[in-house]
Amino acid sequence: MIDTHCHLNADVFKDRVDTIVQEARKLGITMMFVVGWDEPSSEEAVRLSKTFPWIKAIIGLHPVDSLPFTPRDLLWIESLAKNNPENVIAIGEIGLDHHWHKADEERKHQTDIFLAQIDIANRLNLPIVIHCRDAYTEILTTLNTVKTLPKGLMHCYGGLPEQVPAFLSLGFDLSFGGPITFKNGHQARESLKQTPIHRLHIETDSPYLAPHPHRGKENTPLFLPLVFEQVQHIHNQSHNELEEQLNKNVYDLFHVKTL
Repeated sequence: MIDTHCHLNADVFKDRVDTIVQEARKLGITMMFVVGWDEPSSEEAVRLSKTFPWIKAIIGLHPVDSLPFTPRDLLWIESLAKNNPENVIAIGEIGLDHHWHKADEERKHQTDIFLAQIDIANRLNLPIVIHCRDAYTEILTTLNTVKTLPKGLMHCYGGLPEQVPAFLSLGFDLSFGGPITFKNGHQARESLKQTPIHRLHIETDSPYLAPHPHRGKENTPLFLPLVFEQVQHIHNQSHNELEEQLNKNVYDLFHVKTL
């Protein structure tokens, strides 16, 4: 199993990463992709990737953390990726978040920095990892304006099931985490059903969105098997079949082989 989105670079995990990684490996979690949201967290993701061979880094500016923005922000993202090609596998998490930013000016700013980071991904031939909250219609509109769109992943997909084909047609895979296990997670499970198994990924988004029965507690990659089991149940796959397919999906999108 591969946790395609976790935040082991968060302060809450400080001084515990080694223990979490070793315990995760014992559970069969072969790799973890640590995702940045600003400059310090992206640098920490790269540092962890250099420390642990089972960690890869995804770097970028989260839409909520993109204010205020200066041209230097684009420079450090591109420089960090260029200088660490063995560690950085994607640009993310980037996108739109209309839950926290509601003013028109703020939302325009989010779109501008989102498009600028897509340009960086194109120049570096890297996929993108997209965060979207309360803006799925707007993000589809934005993506459709991009002439050259890199491949990418809709992280912790929370859009409507009817929107799944639109993202797939744009070349995006979909990732699912704890919400597919929630008792009220009907929409997430319907979206999962609409996602072909060869375009599917799993994640924890730890320390957030712990799966049932741990909902509301601190999440870690150790809970990834609960997400895996739900996907296995909904897509009616054997453990080995699903594991093999998910690993292939990761390689096809990120060009990363499991260790």
